Amino acid sequence: MPVRASNGMKKSILIWVGVFAGTFLALFLLIKYQGGTVADSGKVYPEVSIISSTDQTKGKVDSKVVLVEYGDFQCPACAAFQPLVDEIMKTYGDRIQLVFRDFPLPQHQFGVPAALYAEAAGKQGKYWEMYDKIYAGQTKWASLKDADPIFQSYAQDLKLDMVMLKKDMDSDSIKTGIEDDRLSGVKFYVNSTPTFFLNGKKLVFKSLNYEEFKSYIDTALGG
Repeated sequence: MPVRASNGMKKSILIWVGVFAGTFLALFLLIKYQGGTVADSGKVYPEVSIISSTDQTKGKVDSKVVLVEYGDFQCPACAAFQPLVDEIMKTYGDRIQLVFRDFPLPQHQFGVPAALYAEAAGKQGKYWEMYDKIYAGQTKWASLKDADPIFQSYAQDLKLDMVMLKKDMDSDSIKTGIEDDRLSGVKFYVNSTPTFFLNGKKLVFKSLNYEEFKSYIDTALGG
């Protein structure tokens, strides 16, 4: 004999359906707006790959394959992609060039301060070292009321001149450089982080997957 669900059971089922639907929607929005996907993938913006004197770069100078990332140091998705980018550069660093441009999102209170620390560290030849530390420690400082002490500790670990660091962070040149990065991203329709361009072509990722990332690089290299 079939058992009919009571009103209480029906209500519980509806609640759980709502919970699962809400969770799925939250994950979808996270991936769409902060998870490294780009709605108009396939479009090509050749100007993206024009490297300026203020760009932070690593890898092969004047490479024909240029990977540009627009990122926000407080973005969880950017931190999740960072190890993949690092692995890509370990594999292809003698054949491609990586460019990182700041695109601090308005909802992240430490996006700009973190970028200021990284750019100022770059004035002392330690940009990528600070970049690594900031991303690696993101879960520790992102939820604090004041992340500055942690950023200062990173600078001290790197044996930076703290007086010079503070002076550079306060300089108009670094502040303008970060804003110029952001505006260049807006120009190329960047609206989420991380957004990657490979030789000017916007990339879209189906998942956080090294092999998928590698396939894009291999194709650009003609492999």
